[in-house]
Amino acid sequence: MVSVIRISRKEAKGFLAMFHYLGSVKGGSICYGMFETDSSLKGVACFYGGELSRFALADGAPKNTASRYLTVITREFFIQNLGCSVLRSFADVFQGHKGTIYKAAGWKQVSSRRSIVLKSGEKSYSGKYCLERAFAEGVRSGELVSSEKLCFELKRN
Repeated sequence: MVSVIRISRKEAKGFLAMFHYLGSVKGGSICYGMFETDSSLKGVACFYGGELSRFALADGAPKNTASRYLTVITREFFIQNLGCSVLRSFADVFQGHKGTIYKAAGWKQVSSRRSIVLKSGEKSYSGKYCLERAFAEGVRSGELVSSEKLCFELKRN
């Protein structure tokens, strides 16, 4: 049995730092933790406006856990946010994400867009402000590569 509880951004950030490639939470995000019967935090989902901006699971989750958690968490989000009729999220192809969990949870792919990724050593920076973030962290060289982000939507039932 999965329980979903709203958690602080600080708690979400700590979990994401361990289990999400971006390791951060947008300011103003609403975050939820997913807990199994042993009361340990197994997953985190953060929403920013009508976007699922971060979603991560602890390592070693059984097959189909991601789509199961995604279904539970989006149902809870829609219950608590009656004004929201559509959710969006993006799968970053550069990170090996193909949208499989979204498709399994009933989301529909609505578009794709090209994006730029800066690779520097073991770290990569993507998104609208990737170069600014990299420069702020002291990165002075790297390789720019083209990637793709897939956009998925889920409409309220």
